[in-house]
Amino acid sequence: MPKINPIQENTNLIKKARSASYWLFGSSVAIQLISWAITVFVARILSPDDYGLFGMAALLTSFLVMFNELGLGPAVIQKKT
Repeated sequence: MPKINPIQENTNLIKKARSASYWLFGSSVAIQLISWAITVFVARILSPDDYGLFGMAALLTSFLVMFNELGLGPAVIQKKT
């Protein structure tokens, strides 16, 4: 097995990390732009009252998702009765 130069291994790791961070940044920007576009589209097609109702439903949904991600499910499953 050929020996790998530690400096070369470090350089490859840095290149991979830089590439991964570019992809992560790009995907985050794309997701945000798509989200804004959908919000503007929905705001244009709904009346102000309906858009307010939509906003309240979206807020409730985001809170439910946040509580779901707290890990209560695995804690309940692991608790002995």
